[in-house]
Amino acid sequence: MLVTSLLYRFGIKHVVVCPGSRNAPLVDAFARCKETYAVYPVTDERSAGFIAIGMAESTRSAVAVCVTSGTAVANLYPSVVEAYHRNVPLVVVSADRPMEWIDQMDGQTMAQAGAYGRYADYCDILPENGDEERRWYNNREMNRVLGAMKLGSRPIHINIQLREPLFDFEPTQQLIDTTERVVEADFMEPEEYTLSAEAIKEWCDAKRRMIIVGQHEPDENLSMVLDDIALSDSAVILAESLSNVSRTVLTGESYDITPTDKTIAPDMVVYIGGHIVNKQLKLWLRTKEIKTIWRVDRWRNMEMPDTFGNLTRHIRHQSSKDVLEALADTPSDSAAEDFVLSWKNRVQSVGQSTPQCKMVHELLQHAGAETSNVVLANSSEVRYAQTSSADACNFAMVTCNRGVNGIEGTISQAVGCALGDKKRKTIVLTGDLSFFYDHNALWNTQLPENLRIVLINDHGGNIFRGLKGLEVSPVRDTLVMAKHSMSAEGWCADCGVAYKKVAEGDIDNGIDWLLDDGNNAKVLELSVWV
Repeated sequence: MLVTSLLYRFGIKHVVVCPGSRNAPLVDAFARCKETYAVYPVTDERSAGFIAIGMAESTRSAVAVCVTSGTAVANLYPSVVEAYHRNVPLVVVSADRPMEWIDQMDGQTMAQAGAYGRYADYCDILPENGDEERRWYNNREMNRVLGAMKLGSRPIHINIQLREPLFDFEPTQQLIDTTERVVEADFMEPEEYTLSAEAIKEWCDAKRRMIIVGQHEPDENLSMVLDDIALSDSAVILAESLSNVSRTVLTGESYDITPTDKTIAPDMVVYIGGHIVNKQLKLWLRTKEIKTIWRVDRWRNMEMPDTFGNLTRHIRHQSSKDVLEALADTPSDSAAEDFVLSWKNRVQSVGQSTPQCKMVHELLQHAGAETSNVVLANSSEVRYAQTSSADACNFAMVTCNRGVNGIEGTISQAVGCALGDKKRKTIVLTGDLSFFYDHNALWNTQLPENLRIVLINDHGGNIFRGLKGLEVSPVRDTLVMAKHSMSAEGWCADCGVAYKKVAEGDIDNGIDWLLDDGNNAKVLELSVWV
């Protein structure tokens, strides 16, 4: 059982159990693990929570309390709040009814998800029924909250949906699996620049290392450390267009990861920064049996992204640079250098096969020369930027709304960026749907003069053309892609924004006009009919 195994792996030895039918399978499981858990029965949940607090204090270790569904969960609220304010590691394990029966007048059923609000980190364990993806989810979520408890001495709530039949007990069932995946949680104070000895050993033992840099705020010191690692040929470094670090650390501007050649598969991945645009890379790494995967993020963030599906160590730290600096100080070896070489040999040329790609590439080259701020729209434009060899370090900042990847707010975000930094141009690369969705941002009496918008208008969401199977739909163009014949010219005239329309053969002149100094915000529209 996942719950009994992971609580054991995180060092929990004491469990206070309260009576009930929905949690009976859990109580039975804890009781049968006699050599692992000391079980203490308490009838009143209000008392049970405080008994667990006293036991946690005297043993100086986390204590679990297991309750049934319904008001039993609510009865623990005072003890959870007390544990939160006194930094006591209290683990609430609650049984729950199936979620579809909430608010259906079913007995002992209430909304238990997040019942303790800010006072406990929460996870919901779902029925698995042989579903491997759900099992990965349950393991990941338990590791996340148990890691938060371990690092922060705070209460956590593990809520388990249990379906009938409840009492199919198997006396011979193995309830403790010592191989259950545990994500090691490392917490480094902002002033502490050392990694644990175990972490350093993992890096030194790896022969095929890869560092992936997702979306990241500009950080000159991080770029310098990555340059040092790149020069030593000790790791393959893949930095995206939104990473705001030097693209010179890449083994290439684009890379071929479709072959099954095992020589290019890493045995260790260190992932820093935010979202990764390259979906192909994410999917490829999820298929590989990678021995060691680290996630490095800010020390105050208690989430645990498991992007590649097999996280082994979560390092929370104020600065990614400090973590990588510790790795850069370790010696390299010939095996690591051979791995880097195998990636260099797969470098492909920069793709500029379409007028859209050419426009983005040319604009980024010019924008970099002026150290402008660059705002990318989601969908096609952020992907076009991935193919450009323009050095991201030449820009003041490259940004995109990749938190949820929606088309909302691109122009508004750029207006705010231009207002906040009037010394530089803010250049926006946007598609037509993103532009027209947010074009009210130009309806602004204080529109900044340093705003420059490139509108790549291919008259619909043409990124959907590449979705296999959608081509047979008779409404693909009209309803899915939202095909249209709109232009930005009229709206720009109404808002007092300078406007110029260019064709494919006049891109360079259009960019020169866009980047010229002037007393107006400008929109350059490239019209492409697909």
